[in-house]
Amino acid sequence: MSRQHILDNLTERAHSLAQSSPVAKVNKFVDEAKNKYTKLCGQSKDMMEKFEVAVKDHQQYQDAYQDCHDWLNSSREKVIACADTSGDRVSIQNKLERLRVCKDT
Repeated sequence: MSRQHILDNLTERAHSLAQSSPVAKVNKFVDEAKNKYTKLCGQSKDMMEKFEVAVKDHQQYQDAYQDCHDWLNSSREKVIACADTSGDRVSIQNKLERLRVCKDT
């Protein structure tokens, strides 16, 4: 798309050339170039849309991965905190309860 000015410049020059010397090849060449450029721009837009969807999907994946990673680290910290089996009965029961809550989430 950023090269549109080049095609416009070429079209202007070809138009001037065609006026000074009406050669059908020049007009045909310019028309073919315009058509190819238009087709290329359409394909580029289609590819851009596909890439934008892919980037969006990738971002969603990364967000889900980060959420899972954070949850896993949090769960690991809870398990480590409850790994010590020393202490009185109430203390151990509290640790067991925290592990059950961790399991349910």
